[in-house]
Amino acid sequence: MSDTKTYQVSFYTTNVLDGTEQPPTLGEAFSQLVEGDLPYEFVHPVDGLVYQLRELEQMPGGRYRGVVAKFRYSDIPNIGDRSTTEERPIDLEDQEGLIEKNFFLFDPALNLMTYQINGNGCNINRVAEIFDALATGKFGHLANVNLSPVLRPDAIERILNGDMRVRKLEVGFSKPTNAATWASQEQFSGELLHLLNALGGASMNITVSANPAGRSAVRSFLSDFVKTGVAHFAQQAPVRVSRLWFDEASDPIDLIEDRIKGTTRPVELNGRYPEPESIFSALDQVWKKYEDDIRQVLSESGLE
Repeated sequence: MSDTKTYQVSFYTTNVLDGTEQPPTLGEAFSQLVEGDLPYEFVHPVDGLVYQLRELEQMPGGRYRGVVAKFRYSDIPNIGDRSTTEERPIDLEDQEGLIEKNFFLFDPALNLMTYQINGNGCNINRVAEIFDALATGKFGHLANVNLSPVLRPDAIERILNGDMRVRKLEVGFSKPTNAATWASQEQFSGELLHLLNALGGASMNITVSANPAGRSAVRSFLSDFVKTGVAHFAQQAPVRVSRLWFDEASDPIDLIEDRIKGTTRPVELNGRYPEPESIFSALDQVWKKYEDDIRQVLSESGLE
């Protein structure tokens, strides 16, 4: 087995919604976590999996680093030697489970998270639910944490360009566990989630075009709020597809694929897990590589 591995990295801005004009921040929730609070444990209400926010610490300069761990107690696979057909169960104690980890950096000054992708670990929608529970507990009232992917500067420029008008949109998403809360939010996402709830659905796929089928000469446009509405919605629900066409003959903006993403240098491994100092250093290196682009996007979006 190789003693190094590279990892994919994504960037997410964070903001807290709690129904107030001046909501607190995720950084404030982190600052309230003391040593006795860690690991912070979250049991998912649907699948029963156990998640932990652990090893959270503030670094010199004010940034945080930490780990999101997922514990799996059921459907544990067997192990075996590929040279034979023999296999055996993994011998776990009653309270033990398989552990997957995602490492992250968080900058409270920018409300920005640099997140190591691990397909077997915790996806970003689940991380948001963990942070929801954490923020609600720390602030003493219901709080929802948005984790919004940072789009590439060229995609943001096209979305914010007032002269660019949307002709077609496509959205496909699954029902979030907190759909009832989001259904009370802004117009676009609220109405979609309200419809999904009312129909008792688990997922939805919609395509909306301003031009009648087969009449390409018609030059109509969708409402201007679609640009920000779809972008905002892609930050809330478990979205599988989210595209905007400004001209049906051109390539769309893909709010899933047009995100700023990076790859770490080879990271040292400790067993099957990244060695902490190595992965945190590698995440910081990826952040520095894309810092100018990210700051440009945050500035154009009014977030810096």
